[in-house]
Amino acid sequence: GSIRMDEYVEKVKSNNTSNKRKNSNHRKKVTLFSISYGHSLVSFTEYFPKEHFPENRDSGFVKLFEHVHTSIARLAMTNKDIDFVIKPKWGGKWIDEIKYVLSKNNIEAEKIDNLFIIVDTNVHDLILGSDVLCAFSSSIVLESIISGKPVVVPFFDEAVEPQYKGYIQFEDSFHLMDIAHSPEEFEKLIIEKLNNPEISEECIKGRYDLFEKYLSSMNGDTFDKYARVINKIIKDRQRV
Repeated sequence: GSIRMDEYVEKVKSNNTSNKRKNSNHRKKVTLFSISYGHSLVSFTEYFPKEHFPENRDSGFVKLFEHVHTSIARLAMTNKDIDFVIKPKWGGKWIDEIKYVLSKNNIEAEKIDNLFIIVDTNVHDLILGSDVLCAFSSSIVLESIISGKPVVVPFFDEAVEPQYKGYIQFEDSFHLMDIAHSPEEFEKLIIEKLNNPEISEECIKGRYDLFEKYLSSMNGDTFDKYARVINKIIKDRQRV
């Protein structure tokens, strides 16, 4: 398990158990965990990009990157009462590429008051503070699905091409998420899930099982497990 997940798991379970209803004045929020051109492909084989943003934009999830980010920007432009957050893993080139594809589609991010590109923020707080989450082929998918929130996964453009088969993480568990097969469906699903965010208990259980399979314990006891092993090693060495 991952020690850093213990605190988050406790927050998730507390949040899901309390099942607090947000008041009517709550301002809804959609968060996209940004992808890169080389997202989940970097260093796999010579065929795939060796960096997240190849200079010529000629390999990896180039179309997917453009369509996903422009969809979020367009939704922000037509839904001023909703906040839209794009969370890149880091700044610099990553943000430059986001702004590049938006500009290419005649969208100026700085002029959209309810669109935020944020790097320095606590990911888990962002998940728990959002109403709909969007993620793709990353451990952030697992962290998002246990939150009890709708998780919309973009699965179109290069993502469905044969050469990427086997490199899209958790594809065999897509039934636990909401899968968009086109940019239009991506936008439609986000709005639908804002209006109808309910997740069945069966789906939540499946999400918990997937999280435990690949990432960490839903008991929030990973630190204790490590501590027990380390203490045992120390005691065994002291006896020698």
